[in-house]
Amino acid sequence: MLQILFDLQKNNTLDIAYFSGEETSAQIIERQKRITPSPEKEKENPALSIYHTTHLEDIITTTIENKYNFIIIDSIQTIYSTATDSIA
Repeated sequence: MLQILFDLQKNNTLDIAYFSGEETSAQIIERQKRITPSPEKEKENPALSIYHTTHLEDIITTTIENKYNFIIIDSIQTIYSTATDSIA
């Protein structure tokens, strides 16, 4: 998934949010460093914002407030909403 995001950002000017319900932001950043091609490792990637949350309302609020063009929800089975009694 991170490789797809890297390719999207390389060829577009998208503001992307990556929400993970299982991994912490630090774990995702470390994985991104491992899969990013060497010349690109030194560059910061301000177009990719990484969040760790399992709360659907937080994802919606963050997406709207930051006006992301594209979002990824990793481990969607862990996401829940206070509006329902079950996991999303």
